[in-house]
Amino acid sequence: MKKILLSVFFICLYACSGSTSKKINKDKLTFNYRDDAYIFFRNMRQAKYNLEVMEGSGWRIYRYEDFEQDKRRFYFNIALVVNWKASKAYAILELPDEISKELLTILWKGEGQEDGKITLTELSRQSELEFLTEIYNHIAAEHLLYWQPKGEERVKLFAYPDQMEAFRVSMYDFYRLTGLL
Repeated sequence: MKKILLSVFFICLYACSGSTSKKINKDKLTFNYRDDAYIFFRNMRQAKYNLEVMEGSGWRIYRYEDFEQDKRRFYFNIALVVNWKASKAYAILELPDEISKELLTILWKGEGQEDGKITLTELSRQSELEFLTEIYNHIAAEHLLYWQPKGEERVKLFAYPDQMEAFRVSMYDFYRLTGLL
């Protein structure tokens, strides 16, 4: 009996785990969610988020609770927006007011000489999701990520490890909600 209970415990622990290094295929991105995935999110994952409800529009906006916004530095945050009337979910990039999303560019550096940049080319939900997915994939590959304000030196995209973890977990939950994981 103890072995059975222990096995059930580890299966539940694995099912609730929010860590993976699986690369997300941008061609399979979707905004549709399944009801069972949303029920799982609400029962198991919602406790990690602050919830804002917009009853009239049918939106539920989830923001990871552990982030601490430092007003002196750039902060990159994700809001998970669930439109339960349309069975859609969106990962929305939230930036400080003084920073525009338009042509936002993130620099990355891998091991050795490998480096590049990711640019948000157009302001559509699909483009934004692809942009966020590229960042997620670089985090999974353990690349260093930077942002360079105009006329300034480049700085880390995430000032603190907690900020990167909040981003990674939010995107992981989005991918699970939409059936990619």
